[in-house]
Amino acid sequence: MRALIALTGHEIDRDIAAATARVLDPARDQILAIHVVHPREVESTVNTGRIGAITGRAGDGLRVSPELAEPSLAENTGQAVQRVEDEMRDHIEELKTEYLGAFTVDFDVIINKDPADAIVEIVETEGIGGVAMGTRGKRSRFASALLGSCAEDVVRRVNSPVLIVKENTASLAEE
Repeated sequence: MRALIALTGHEIDRDIAAATARVLDPARDQILAIHVVHPREVESTVNTGRIGAITGRAGDGLRVSPELAEPSLAENTGQAVQRVEDEMRDHIEELKTEYLGAFTVDFDVIINKDPADAIVEIVETEGIGGVAMGTRGKRSRFASALLGSCAEDVVRRVNSPVLIVKENTASLAEE
């Protein structure tokens, strides 16, 4: 079976990896790890530029150096996506070392405004047999009803089992 684990790039990923390793069999199961990045996150890294340099003494009045006041690209979109992929590759290598070493793990970084849409699409197109993802679970029932959550959306929309891992729970089970 191919299982999808949805990673966030945060500490909860350790819980997701630990729980996934306990329920899957490395002899027969493969893992596709994905990280969904909102386009705004890539755009914000691309549009980051130099603020400007201030020259002169306070008594003389301060001037901004014009050549430094112009915004400049910190990185282009391709570089930003490559940087995110490299960061996630390193993150997944850490998870493989700690929890998923016995599994075949592929990964992908997806740019999409809605993580649930991206996860559902991959489940449907890639023949995924199960999904593991995290939830912080800190919202009240009322807030969840109004705002929803990515995990709840995925559970409602996929026809595969979904393992929901609450933050700070799976790794505690090992202690």
